[in-house]
Formats: sequence, structure tokens, C-alpha cells
Amino acid sequence: MRASSMRGRMTAAFALALAVLMALVSCALIWYSRFAEERNADAVLRMGANAVRQELEDETALRDPAKFIRQQSEELRKDGLIVETPAASASHRANAARSSPAAGAGTGALRTVRVSVGSTAMVIGLPWQRTEERLRAQAAALVALAIFGIVVGTGGAWFLVGRTLSPIEALSREADGTPVDALQVHLNPPSTDAEILHLVATLNGLLGRLSQAASAQARFYAAASHELRTPLHTLAGHLEVGLSRQRSNAEYRDVMEEASRQTSRLSSLVQDLLILTRLNTAPVSPATESIDLAELCDRTLAHLAPGIEDRRLSIVTHFTKDSKVAAPPNHAEMIVRNLLENAVNYTLEHGTISIGLHNLQESVRLDIRNDCAPLQVADRRQLLEPFYRPDASRHSESGGNGLGLAICDAIARSDGWELELPEESQGFRVVIGFPRAPCLL
Repeated sequence: MRASSMRGRMTAAFALALAVLMALVSCALIWYSRFAEERNADAVLRMGANAVRQELEDETALRDPAKFIRQQSEELRKDGLIVETPAASASHRANAARSSPAAGAGTGALRTVRVSVGSTAMVIGLPWQRTEERLRAQAAALVALAIFGIVVGTGGAWFLVGRTLSPIEALSREADGTPVDALQVHLNPPSTDAEILHLVATLNGLLGRLSQAASAQARFYAAASHELRTPLHTLAGHLEVGLSRQRSNAEYRDVMEEASRQTSRLSSLVQDLLILTRLNTAPVSPATESIDLAELCDRTLAHLAPGIEDRRLSIVTHFTKDSKVAAPPNHAEMIVRNLLENAVNYTLEHGTISIGLHNLQESVRLDIRNDCAPLQVADRRQLLEPFYRPDASRHSESGGNGLGLAICDAIARSDGWELELPEESQGFRVVIGFPRAPCLL
């Protein structure tokens, strides 16, 4: 949505709200003014009627009703009231209606009250035409004032909303014209307002994180294509050599064995890439179960026993009694297998691998340390990046593809576990915390 369209929508919404408010206030004031005038007029009429009724308590007043009415008329006229008989009152109102058709519309030219005087009645009236005209003039003034307020308020809202949204419009134009070829986008604040500065800082932080993620993805794709190309080229080369001339059965067997090794390496690499992609894109982690980490470590070590014997490694374990954790079974198995395979593959011959399980209040920590040459890495988190190789010779000797620790990190992030790489002067150490399994009573 463009800022101008937003400006129009916000101004229209404000104008509508202001119009409704002014209409309600105007109607309330008009109603209250009329109510107050009518209440005051009725109070004056009641006072006059009460005065007449008090005079009627004298029995002599009923001997000559016409004379009594004339006397009361003279007394009430001093208070601005009019006294008439019912016939005279009807004639007076008819004449007033003919002379001023607007007067008395709905209420008449007089507000009246009747008082019985013997066999006849007297009508006490209060002139209402001028009051009615004044009330209408007040209503017209209030309506005009409301319209003026709506116009002024709408104009002010248009101006203020425009000033508020102008930095956003400028920021939008800058974002539209900024190239993203280098994946380094930085927005400049269009004003010094604290809110705009905070918004621009937040956007720049988001753009920086997106740039880092895009760079990491680019490095991953480049490294993945290189890793896939190497076994494919090797496989194609051996097959071409094998087919270049007629060979003996033994030579063909050597070619097929090498092709099988490269195919296995390629299959393992593709499988690890699929696992890593699935972990990074899975919306939710699978359901957890209670898993005994000590049993899982023992089972994995038994599977890795041939490699341990070939390299003459020493295994030192320190397992607690209760090492049950709540974790997805396949995730726990993958992370333990990858960490122990890395330890076996990269430990120096005749070296030692230490495996510990430590119970904490709410977690069980798996601590794996192996003897190896010191790693010259400025940031140890780089070791968790896919295909990162601090020493290429290590991987050429072990046959690793550089995805083991990356898969472990992806699993930990997916399940909310804590994976740490503490500093070690001699050797390599990985610590990961699993949530404890709930106790079943």
C-alpha cells in the first residue's frame, strides 16, 4: 500500500469518526437546550397555577368567576404570563399561527396550563414563539459549528498524517531504489524522530540478518555443488579409464570397486544433504519419547568398535544412573552417532575419547571430548557451518564430508537443545544439553 493511499484512508477514517462525534455532541446539546427551556417554562406555569389555586381557596372567589379571572390575569401578566378562557386561547393561537406559520410548529405559540374556576376554566399561557426561534437559531449555529469543526479537523488530520507518513514514503522510495546485487542493503533514516530511527535500525538489523542468511546459503550451495562434483568426476574418470581399452577381469574388478566406493560416498553425501535440508525447513519437530542416553551411547560405540580397534583408541565413559531424556528418537540417535563418529574419525591414533553424562536440575548434558591437534579457528561456531574445513587433510584422511557437526547443530536448533563448543587447548569438545524425561509415578 502506498503512503498516499494510507494517508487518504487514515484521514477518511478520522473525518468519519469526527463527524459521528460532532453529530452526537450537537444532537445532545440541542436536545438538552430544548429540554432545559421546556422545563423552565413548565416551572413558571406551575408557579402561576399554584398561585391561582391558592386564591381559589377563598370562597368569595367563586361568586364571580369572571371578575376573579380578570384579577388573576392582571397579577400574572406582571410575571409575563397570559390568562385566557379556553375559547379565547384557541382564537389567540389560531391568529398567531396565521400571522407566523413557523411559530408553534409542534409546540404552538404558547405553552399553557388549565386551572378550573367553578364551572369554567382559565388557561394560563407562556409565550413560546421567541423561545422556539432562539432554540432553532442555536441548533443551526451548532450544526454550522460542527460542520466547521469537521472541515478544520479533516484538514488538520490530512496535514498531520502527511507529515507523519512522509518519512515512511521517503524510506519506501529509498528501499525501492536500492540495489540488492551485493546483498548488502542499508537504509538511511529520513528524519531524526526517535520512532523513525528505531524503525530504520530494526529494518537494517533484519536486512543484515537476511544478508548473512543469504551469504550462508550461497556458501552452502557452492560447497554442496563442489562436494557433489568431486565424487561424480572421480566416478566418471574411473569408468572412462576402465572403458578406454580391453582389460582383464581383475582390472575391471578394481575399476568397479573404486566406482562402488565413489558411489557410496556420493550416496552418503546426498543423504546427509537431504537430512540437513529437512531439518532446516521442518515446521515442527517430531514427537518426543523417553530415551536412555547411556544405552544409546553404548549401542553406538558397539557399532563403531571396528574403527576404534583399528585406530587403537581408548574410550573413557562416565554415565550417571538416570540418563533418560525426552527427545525424538531419530534426532537423538543421529546426533549421538554423528558426534561419536566425528570423535572416532578425528582422534589421534592411540588417543582417548571421553564420554560423560551429567544430570542437572532440568537437563542431562552429554559431554564428548577427543584428543586431536589444536584447531586454529577464530570463531568456533564456524565449525557448525556445512562443509567447513579448518584442515582439509583431516577430511581426506577420514573420508568425512563436513556435514556431521552441521547436522548436529540443525537438530539442536530444531528441538531447542543447547549445543556448545567449549575451548580446549589440546583436543576437541562438544557439550549438548537434553531435557530430562518426566518422571512417571
